Amino acid sequence: MQHPRHLTIHDDDYLDYIREQDCCILGCQHKKNKKNEVDPHHSWHSTNDYLAIPMCRYHHGMKHTMPDKKFELNYNVNLQGEVIYFLFNYKKGLWLPIE
Repeated sequence: MQHPRHLTIHDDDYLDYIREQDCCILGCQHKKNKKNEVDPHHSWHSTNDYLAIPMCRYHHGMKHTMPDKKFELNYNVNLQGEVIYFLFNYKKGLWLPIE
């Protein structure tokens, strides 16, 4: 069986859910209500949409300039924990698309 990060899974509804969230970096001022400021960041260069987390464009760009551990230390975030948190909330139905 392939590792989840090597699976290609596309879920547009999940990516819409991620775009509706605030940046996962605590204290970030870039909020979901500002158009196009939060994008899905696919953790571990994955093609699995379920490994995406919400990041503002600034933090998304910063993430691509450093290794995971350095980013986690600099921004006091657990990337794996964020993946689990957002996927759990989505799968539990705590998010409904805006009609």
